[in-house]
Amino acid sequence: MKFTNKAELPILIGAEELQAIGFTRGMAYNILNRADAPIVKIGKRKLLDRDRFFAWLETQGKDAANN
Repeated sequence: MKFTNKAELPILIGAEELQAIGFTRGMAYNILNRADAPIVKIGKRKLLDRDRFFAWLETQGKDAANN
């Protein structure tokens, strides 16, 4: 499934949704395993809070630009 904008994504997104918006499988799992990513754990599953993820992602770009 492809998503045309972030509002179409579910509130909690996993590796499959990350791949659907353009991240590779490896990148998706790297994000889900980062200590600083906005992870929500449900059982053994790691998911991202959609809105917090995009806010976090925006700060990652700014941090990289400042270094």
